Amino acid sequence: MSQAAYVLGNHRLASEWLTRPALGLGKRTPCSLLEEAQGYRQVCEHFMRIEYGVY
Repeated sequence: MSQAAYVLGNHRLASEWLTRPALGLGKRTPCSLLEEAQGYRQVCEHFMRIEYGVY
């Protein structure tokens, strides 16, 4: 959450990002994927692409 808030600008935006379906994650929400080891990796990689503008 803190990394998302840093990149997105604040905790409100980070919270919204975590609960909205993401096209890069197969239209699944990042929160729903964080419960699985592989899902956690997918969310981290997706977030890094957003952070570096490679989306």
